[in-house]
Amino acid sequence: MSRSIRFIPAGSTVEVTSRTLEGRLLLTPSPELNTIIEGCLAFSGEVYQVDIHAYAFLSNHFHLLLTVRDAKQLAEFMGHFKSKLAREVNTLRGRRQALWGNRYAVVVVSGEEAAQVGRLRYILSHGCKEGLVARPQDWPGVHASRTLAHYPQAALRGVWIDRTAGWRNLSENTAATRKVELALKPLPCWQALDASQVQARIGELLTEIEAETRQMHRRNKTRPVGRETILRQNPASLPRSMKRSPLPRFHAVAKAVRQGLESSLRAFLLAYRQAADRLRRGDLRVEFPPGSFPPTLPFVGLPARASPG
Repeated sequence: MSRSIRFIPAGSTVEVTSRTLEGRLLLTPSPELNTIIEGCLAFSGEVYQVDIHAYAFLSNHFHLLLTVRDAKQLAEFMGHFKSKLAREVNTLRGRRQALWGNRYAVVVVSGEEAAQVGRLRYILSHGCKEGLVARPQDWPGVHASRTLAHYPQAALRGVWIDRTAGWRNLSENTAATRKVELALKPLPCWQALDASQVQARIGELLTEIEAETRQMHRRNKTRPVGRETILRQNPASLPRSMKRSPLPRFHAVAKAVRQGLESSLRAFLLAYRQAADRLRRGDLRVEFPPGSFPPTLPFVGLPARASPG
């Protein structure tokens, strides 16, 4: 099956989701794995200059909230991050199979504050909304809630493992490691706010999530599973069930904004398909729409502009 055509307007904020193979709990938290994930994410973000706003790594999937220049930058960043993380997780788990069950899913988030804050809140609620922990900060794995709680000192801190160092010196069966750090960026809609205002809004979100989680357990007469139970999970095991829901093409609040994005998508797809048809008929001078990956041809760059919506 061919891959879907990616439509990512210039300077877009995007939510990225990826799951492990068969939903296995291969990302079950541990201090060593947490350090590896944070190191891979920080290093890849530094290399490809991606703005990272939030993240949550549960036992069988992860979510990222990013702002990227274009589809090429996102593809390079995600390819680097996921391939490196897969190698390190497999080394840690003593396995050789594929780690990821899919490529990764991307949904463009509009420039509306309500849309961007809504996706930030959704990512920060992971661990709580599933009934696993009482507060976002209680999740024992890699979770942006603990990092953002210290804004403006919010930064990813982990360890990057350089396996090529061992290859250069075959007499040593070791890999070089170094500490890496990458500051998290505020949401584009919050860039005009000062640090104290951003910190206050993040605090409000975390407080709201905690209160809603408490109400959910009171209503259902349940209690959080707890970090000890989470840490005891068998990483090779399958989840009892996996909740899958179709992803929207865009995260937008106002109808007019959504319609504008949908209209831009239709125009992009039409231009791409017309160009692809001309290319198949032998026209090598055909021009594909900016921001696209033509088959067998280089990525077509696009001029920078404000984020969508």
